[in-house]
Amino acid sequence: MDVANGDVLALVGGYDFERSQFNRATQARRQPGSAFKPFVYGAALEAGFQVSAILYDVQVQIRDRKTGNRWAPKNASGQLRGAVPLHEALSRSLNNASVRLLLDVGVERAADFARRAGIVSPLAEDLSLALGTSGVSPLELTAAYATIAAGGERRRPRFIKRVVDRDGQTVLSDLSLLERREPAGPEPEHAISPVDAYLLTHVLRGPVKRGYGTAHAASTLQAPIAGKTGSTNENRDAWFVGYSPEIATGVWIGRDRLESLGSNGTGARAALPIWIEYMEAALKARPDRADAFPVPEGVHFAGPDSKSGTWVRTERAIAGYEPFAVGRKIRKSTYVAIPKPPAPTVRAFASGQLGPLGPAAAPADEFGLPAVGAGPMRAPLAR
Repeated sequence: MDVANGDVLALVGGYDFERSQFNRATQARRQPGSAFKPFVYGAALEAGFQVSAILYDVQVQIRDRKTGNRWAPKNASGQLRGAVPLHEALSRSLNNASVRLLLDVGVERAADFARRAGIVSPLAEDLSLALGTSGVSPLELTAAYATIAAGGERRRPRFIKRVVDRDGQTVLSDLSLLERREPAGPEPEHAISPVDAYLLTHVLRGPVKRGYGTAHAASTLQAPIAGKTGSTNENRDAWFVGYSPEIATGVWIGRDRLESLGSNGTGARAALPIWIEYMEAALKARPDRADAFPVPEGVHFAGPDSKSGTWVRTERAIAGYEPFAVGRKIRKSTYVAIPKPPAPTVRAFASGQLGPLGPAAAPADEFGLPAVGAGPMRAPLAR
């Protein structure tokens, strides 16, 4: 999508129209997984959380009072990271930190942020919303990201500018293929504050810019890029949705019968390479593209002074400094005690035996911390 006017520049909804007339880009409703998390984080920023606010990636366990079942989401890596900055939690796609953030922000507020951005499909009114369990179409998810890219100005995806009759009279104009019968086109709806859109864009640049980010492979593109990967249970869906200042693009991969895509069917390994290939060509077609996302009024930056090392604030965007909303009351997440790893065990040696005393190898504890003496845990595919 063209961020400036909402025009749909390219769309692929299947392999072959003769084999299937179902347009998956506009008609399919698939779980976005972690690609939905930006709306939870956007609602948090809007509520007063800062981009470096401390979140707690500690195991969530919720018991259903009716069934007695327990819900305990897991991180893709199998590890829990304890206290982490908000931007790192999204860059690493930490599930437990995201659910705890949703607990603080509230499901209703997060769902409202998503709807204002452009999500029109029904949304789950429970904590699974943070993990992207509500089905959406690739088009509406991409359009919602485009709202963030446009500084909070929502534009309906426009497929047809106008239809004219033989006399040159306009019969139809600004047509969208989304379900709601609203006009498409360049007239924006001011859905989200430019300040909050910029802060969220800053956070969404983390998965690409930071070496540990789930979308770091996209950093090879010579352009400012923001975006988020998404994967679902058993790798049934793989997503990457992202944007530059000019173009928003979404890639979804999945099977119609909900079969697994296999061990490599994650957002980072399946969807992201396609996104990079397309965006590389799309960006080359715009040699006059912007080299940064525009900074709106009401955003200042804070960071360490290069000479004194003291924390300073400025109106200028400086590399390494973090943006914040001017004059906004700061909100913090609910404190959670971080479980300690088990104490190391010590081997006992009989009198006269030689050998160093040291910790014995122990299994990883229930919180996903590395086994004592066993070295670093091997992380599976990023989500």
